[in-house]
Amino acid sequence: MKDFKLAPSEKFFYPLILLVIFFGMTISESYPQIFKNYYLLILPWPTFLALFLCGLLFVYRAFILRPFRFDGFFYSLIFQGVIFFIFSMLNVFWGIDELRNVYQGNFRGDLVLVMAVYYLGTRLSYKFSPKVKCLLDKFGFPVPKTFQIILFGISALLPLWGNGWEMFKFSASWFLFLMTWNPLNRKLFSRASLER
Repeated sequence: MKDFKLAPSEKFFYPLILLVIFFGMTISESYPQIFKNYYLLILPWPTFLALFLCGLLFVYRAFILRPFRFDGFFYSLIFQGVIFFIFSMLNVFWGIDELRNVYQGNFRGDLVLVMAVYYLGTRLSYKFSPKVKCLLDKFGFPVPKTFQIILFGISALLPLWGNGWEMFKFSASWFLFLMTWNPLNRKLFSRASLER
């Protein structure tokens, strides 16, 4: 099935991400001091890398596909890339959690909810609404595959665990990157599929 077909990079990264999560959960329970003093200090950097790579990927695709797509597609990809660049910088140099100081709601819960709505909303709309499918493709929004939604669902449970917030940010960031890299509508971002 197309929904469960893995690219070679995904076959490497998905098990690695799950291993990092399992390793972190094990350390946090067995060696909480090591987890707090070392693991949690290291984890924001691969999270930053995943978000930054997402931004680069959007901008790269915007420029290589610009001659073949309309301007709205280009600007949409640039906008999505900038959003990821901002979040990558916030994660390392300011801290995404600091946004709670300017956001009055349940920041962590709402962030997970927004991501869940994107994963489920785009996937279901892409499948059942031809008009929304056309809009998502027209403006270059990556649509998750079913197994990518399942993996995000697993990571979305991590904040319920006492030490799970940093683990969630790490796993969700890498799942987002891999979903952006190989979405359901992957052909949309491939020059090979375009008529020259």
